[in-house]
Amino acid sequence: VPEAYTAYQQGAYLQGQLTVVDQQSAIKYFEQAITKDPNYAEPLVGMAEANLMLTLNMASMDRDVGIGKATGYLDVALRLDPDMADPYVAKALIKQVNFRDYAGAELDLKRALDIDPTHVTALRRLGTVYGMQGRYDEAMGTFQKIIDRDPLNVPTYSNYSYNALAAGNLPVAEEMIEKGLE
Repeated sequence: VPEAYTAYQQGAYLQGQLTVVDQQSAIKYFEQAITKDPNYAEPLVGMAEANLMLTLNMASMDRDVGIGKATGYLDVALRLDPDMADPYVAKALIKQVNFRDYAGAELDLKRALDIDPTHVTALRRLGTVYGMQGRYDEAMGTFQKIIDRDPLNVPTYSNYSYNALAAGNLPVAEEMIEKGLE
């Protein structure tokens, strides 16, 4: 349904603006897309991600309410399209940040990467999960995969450097910071 796709694209654009007002506007567009095509999974993921942004990053929504809404949207999206990577990435974020369930987050991220092995957000979050568990070599290996695909991905050099430093490898940490500043 073209109208649903257009509404979804408008919501996705606004979601990328990273303000409370834009997240709230994005949700309205995602709702329009869902109304026009209830079987369209992507706007449900957009709804979940906007609610997570409002809850976790902007603290403009009650945490339990936002997490509950996001989880519900993700569950529906996965019922509609179980071969979509993004819902697993978002579910992993909820497990990682809200519940400190790193093993569960790792499983969701690996599932997302089984679906889309080049999913940069899944790779970055997986590297972060590894690092939070003290698995620094795995974290650095995961960040290296991102750098190999996208050498201009500056935040990844910082993530890599942090994990190298935590692993006690100061020369590699310094090298990654220098590469990120180039």
